[in-house]
Amino acid sequence: MKKNLSIQRKIILFLLNFIMIINLLIMGISFQLKNIVADTLCTQTVSEAICNKIIDIVKENLGINTDKFKNIEDAITENDYIEDITSKYIESIIEQLNNGSTVFTFNIEITTQIKDLIKAIVNSFKESTNSSLLNKVIDSFSEQILNQSKNVENTINEYITENVNKYARQYDTYIKIYSVLISTWFKGLLIAIVIVLLILCIIDTKSIGTTLLSFGGCCLLVGLAYVSILCNFASSIFQTMSAQYIGTTLPLSNTYFVRTGIIMIIAGILGIAAGIFIRKKS
Repeated sequence: MKKNLSIQRKIILFLLNFIMIINLLIMGISFQLKNIVADTLCTQTVSEAICNKIIDIVKENLGINTDKFKNIEDAITENDYIEDITSKYIESIIEQLNNGSTVFTFNIEITTQIKDLIKAIVNSFKESTNSSLLNKVIDSFSEQILNQSKNVENTINEYITENVNKYARQYDTYIKIYSVLISTWFKGLLIAIVIVLLILCIIDTKSIGTTLLSFGGCCLLVGLAYVSILCNFASSIFQTMSAQYIGTTLPLSNTYFVRTGIIMIIAGILGIAAGIFIRKKS
């Protein structure tokens, strides 16, 4: 085994390492993208945007004017059923994205939550009247009010479908890229490229120890990049884009970038340690 590589082999090793670094960067994003998207969509900003519109639809469909009744407004806006409904739509968006959908459909069953919400509104309205006679009248019409729940459900489904598809058309290219990045075949391709690059590195250096050292160095570099640079850079770019295209600044969680970075750093340290051990033994 030659201890010193020729210039040509050093150039080949450099190119192989460069390709390896790019591949590992993409691999980290590919394996964590689902989590990043889910974490981003589950933020308070997104939940509030959907929740506020659902509240407006509920008021409009039930013909409720809450300006004079603060407790009725609270019964709608601070109700757990609204949060449950919002969560169902966010989960459905994530599921359809992960299935590679570019056209979204929402036929989510939320009648139970809406009925419970309507009951809470009716009770709050009765509390506002302070009249036993009027409360009896309200009770007599409560069944008619509850019958509106299906209409509310249909209106919410139609609204979410229309608006999500509007954004989907705007960001069709990004959604297609996302679908490719999270696909099983693409992840398999990235892993295959790593294996091929390692084999080519062994052929070039004629040394498993040197190959492991190179691989460990690449992982360490990528891990440090994820922890120190990429998480902040990606977060800044995402906030700028969301403010420009959506009209509100969405935070991007750094958790999964840091997690990926730590995994890469550990793999890098192990690779370097194994490479040094093998070279010393040979």
